[in-house]
This record gives sequence, C-alpha cells and structure tokens, in this order.
Amino acid sequence: RRIIGTASFPERVRKLDVQAITMQQFEHLRESLEESVFDEEHIKTVCVAVVPFAIWCRAIGVYLSKTKFSGGTPIRPVAAAGGSVATGKRHA
Repeated sequence: RRIIGTASFPERVRKLDVQAITMQQFEHLRESLEESVFDEEHIKTVCVAVVPFAIWCRAIGVYLSKTKFSGGTPIRPVAAAGGSVATGKRHA
C-alpha cells in the first residue's frame, strides 16, 4: 500500500528497466511471489484494484527466471495463463 499509494508510483513502474534488476532484487521478488498472500486469487479477496499489479510482478518474475536468471527454480506463471501456451493458430 505504501508503494502503490505514492504519486510517483506509476512513473516508477513505467521507467523500470527489467535488465537492471539485480540477483538480490530478483531473489526478493521470487520469495515474495512464493508467499500465499501474493497469490492473485487471494489478492482478489483483499483489493481487486491491485490484481493487475500483482500479475505484472509475477510476469516480470517469470520472464527473469526464464532469461537473465535462468537455471533456478521456476516461478509459477500467472494463474490465468498457466494452463497452456497460445500458438497463434486460429481454429475454424
């Protein structure tokens, strides 16, 4: 709440350089994403307005775990996207 409630929050999110994230920052993100209170379904019950930010955080974590910090324990993808990967093919 104290981060999201600041006037500079949207600008800080917009300016985030994902490639500048350090291993220490990534590990902190990974630990946070493993906590049950960071689960998107739980967050919906607390504050629906924060769900998109939680999904964004998880997406950043998944991206980094597959690129810059690959080789470790994978981060669970966003709940809505975890089932299958879109192939881009259209079905008639």
